Amino acid sequence: MLANIKDSNIIRPQDASRWFVYLIRTRENRQIAWNWLKENWAWVEDKFGEDKSYDDFIRYAATAPLTNNELNDFRQFFEPMKNIPALTRTIKLGITEISARAELIKRDKEAVILFVDNDRFKLMPKCFVRFAFFPYTPQYQLTF
Repeated sequence: MLANIKDSNIIRPQDASRWFVYLIRTRENRQIAWNWLKENWAWVEDKFGEDKSYDDFIRYAATAPLTNNELNDFRQFFEPMKNIPALTRTIKLGITEISARAELIKRDKEAVILFVDNDRFKLMPKCFVRFAFFPYTPQYQLTF
């Protein structure tokens, strides 16, 4: 799917960021989509650099990372672009969002694991569980 994002005969350019976000938000594809974005950033700049949606890929990429290592990778890649006016705010917001999420997971991880291991958890409706424990941590994956 990622290979087809750049093919405008398959995916319209205005839909490219939507395809990307659906892929980067899944735990199975998060790293693959992130690597794709880094490798294809020149294409994003060329295709969307003059467009109002130029920062969409950064905004969507910031919704996926869960750890401080992923935050550092995000920073390493995007901080050199902070001097581009169209991207400055989105990069800063992305760093703030990822930092807060990583801290939340670090803070609440043990409590979530204890709750999940509790017998009462197993009796809860699955729809409640899906919404109550997002995002999933890579160290302890909840599967339904």
